[in-house]
Amino acid sequence: MKWLLCAVALLLMAMAYAQPVSAEETYISVNGGMFFPGSGYPDDYDPGFSAGLSYIMVNEYAGFEFGLNGYTATSELYEEDVTGMGLELLVHFHKTDSTFQPFIAFGVGRYRTIFESPFLEETINGGGSVLKVGARLFLGRSVFIGAYYKRFNNDTVFPYSVGPSGGDTISAEIGVVSF
Repeated sequence: MKWLLCAVALLLMAMAYAQPVSAEETYISVNGGMFFPGSGYPDDYDPGFSAGLSYIMVNEYAGFEFGLNGYTATSELYEEDVTGMGLELLVHFHKTDSTFQPFIAFGVGRYRTIFESPFLEETINGGGSVLKVGARLFLGRSVFIGAYYKRFNNDTVFPYSVGPSGGDTISAEIGVVSF
């Protein structure tokens, strides 16, 4: 309980000293979190991990994001692994004149996914839509932390799958404002 109070106190202090960023800037961030396989995977896949790098160009109300993201998940029951890497292009909508910046973004992604089991290894390319909802907190003029939820669809269909792959991620990010 003490660590939670300390974290809240630090967050409130950071918000009190943070300054808003100006429009027409570029953000660079790294992110990591949990990957939850979509409905196209068999039910026995465990949640996995996701990680990525983003380059975001923003003006006062909108921006573009170029992302390089990866994800992995495992099925203990069938001894299968799935690993994917994708390029994403998103359009952001937000307001950049405050220290706390909620955003929504949507776009498209192109993915290369590798399905591995003791009996089969297959690499499949696919693409689909991306929806991202989150917020960033600026800790001064050049550093921010954030969190987001992302849902992406991928038209890749694996052997034994019940539909297209894809999934959800819940991620934390840290980034800088480049000048």
